[in-house]
Amino acid sequence: MKKQLLAAVLLSCLFFAGLSGSAEPVKEEDGGQLSGVCYGPFRDNQDPEGGVFPAKKEIEEDIVFISKITKLIRTYGSGGTPGLIPLICDQNGTDCYVGIWLCKLKDDNRKEIDAAIKLVKEKHKSIKVVIVGSEVLLRKDLTEDELLAIIKEVKDALKDIEGIKVTTGETWKVLLAHPKVGNAVDLILPHIYSYWDGIAIENGAPYIVDIWQKLCREFPGKEVIIGETGWPSAGDAKEKAKPSEENQARFFKEFTELARQNNIKYFYFEMFDERWKDKFEGNVGGNWGLCSSSGSAKPKIESLLPAVARAGINRPKFVASIVEVTAPLVIYDGEGGGVKFVPSGWMGDEKPVDVDKSCTTNPHSGTICARISYDPTLARQGWSGVYWQFPLNNWGKYPGYKIKGGAGALNFWACGQVGGEKAEFKIGGINTGGLPNKDSFGPVSTGVIKLTKEWKQYSIDLKGQELSSLIGGFCWVTNVSDNRKSCTIYVDDIEIVP
Repeated sequence: MKKQLLAAVLLSCLFFAGLSGSAEPVKEEDGGQLSGVCYGPFRDNQDPEGGVFPAKKEIEEDIVFISKITKLIRTYGSGGTPGLIPLICDQNGTDCYVGIWLCKLKDDNRKEIDAAIKLVKEKHKSIKVVIVGSEVLLRKDLTEDELLAIIKEVKDALKDIEGIKVTTGETWKVLLAHPKVGNAVDLILPHIYSYWDGIAIENGAPYIVDIWQKLCREFPGKEVIIGETGWPSAGDAKEKAKPSEENQARFFKEFTELARQNNIKYFYFEMFDERWKDKFEGNVGGNWGLCSSSGSAKPKIESLLPAVARAGINRPKFVASIVEVTAPLVIYDGEGGGVKFVPSGWMGDEKPVDVDKSCTTNPHSGTICARISYDPTLARQGWSGVYWQFPLNNWGKYPGYKIKGGAGALNFWACGQVGGEKAEFKIGGINTGGLPNKDSFGPVSTGVIKLTKEWKQYSIDLKGQELSSLIGGFCWVTNVSDNRKSCTIYVDDIEIVP
């Protein structure tokens, strides 16, 4: 098989020996349209990991521009403002493959699945395909059986919606290693990257086509659409693959031409650079866009785009501002209140801790509460803690809340599973060096409390505190000295009161 692959690559390289220096830009007679593009709506200083999402107006501006380049986009999530994308596509005559973002957190997955199903049932004319997860098997966020179960759930939920197909996005190697997944979906959506596979630029485009043909043979009878492919304009080399603007433009020209010749449907990755990805993929993560994050076409790419799109778009950097509120302010009540405060700020030993912010076992009020499980046998540093932060994962990159007029106390309810569990609870105190924002007070603590089996209300006095900035709205801390055995505690109805 390796010899066959090499032979195919060499034959394609011979074809491209004359093409690389004289490839045509996107052909105007084809309407100047690409098959499709991958669209992440996040501008500079916006970050889904930080819970900072674009506004509807920003997405509208993007899609109006994208519609000049393609009439098909792929998204990666259905919750929050990305859930507005199908409606905006409806209005711009653009089709949409809607993504469901899946991760290790079951309650977050539940919200994404439900949001996507709701979108499709709203019967947006733009929605053609639902993509259940992106590279979840590669990241090992879910097992094959877990992914298959979600695919089946989504297919069953949408079986009465005419014309909707369901698939998942995975690297081509993972798809070949998991034929059950390929058999379960309505079409094959591989991610194929010459760069990540360490292929030199002169072989980059034919390599993609060769892998696409291989997948067509492996999954006969199913349409194979390339879910992602592209080349970074900057960053570190990956074996023989070297990022640069010249190489990105060469790959773009050669691949789009060969895709037309072979009638390959694809999503080019991606429309805009996304700086937030640098923390996950190193210095190539934010450099895959045909346009910079500010909206201008990259210099080597500009002449290859349709003439109507070469001027780019103005995408100003997001500037966060403090949110002014008055008490009472809900931090968490399990019923949707205080949703902007999220238990995301993990400290100390992470492995001993499991947090379920949608636990239905033992709520104080309503139908859900937050459950914190702690296993000291997994501890290495001897202590663990979790902050409820605004926004998500915010250690000071973004401003928090300003509570005008001050507040009297932080009230919350807590109990243990069996009674006798120990924990300390705090508010405030986030102050990370080098970051522009911090809590303006604290931490203010209850001290170590021995919990009872019955729900009990506790209070932290806030009178006289400077409440001009609140990022860490609530914090739980424990250690192996206080809890030598595994324990479970519950918290609910966390609120700052006047």
